[in-house]
Amino acid sequence: MVDDLLEFLYTGNYLATRDEIDVGLRHLYIYAAGKKFLVEGLCDLAANRFEDSTPKNRTIDDEVFWLMIDLVYLHGPKNDTLTNCLITYTHPRIRTVAKHKEFLGCVAKNPEFAIGLLKKGCE
Repeated sequence: MVDDLLEFLYTGNYLATRDEIDVGLRHLYIYAAGKKFLVEGLCDLAANRFEDSTPKNRTIDDEVFWLMIDLVYLHGPKNDTLTNCLITYTHPRIRTVAKHKEFLGCVAKNPEFAIGLLKKGCE
């Protein structure tokens, strides 16, 4: 992630395909690096790239999906792009999602996620 941070500082951009890390997770890690080092432009770019790439290619059975929710709420929920992306993807699948044991653990760890899903249902 340091390579991506430095690349962004020099070029205003970064590549997300340097190694074997899931692309969506990579964007989240880069977002976290931007938060840590107070690089707002990097946070914005990583959040937008996360939204463009994830979770569209995910299934609820994908363990990386649940990890993404944990990471978003660990480094958020201040970033509306990240949280809205996950809530918008999850809400229409709520009946399927609610049957997964991971969902209960996720909601217990991240009550803001549950609140976001409830608010989405009231729109």
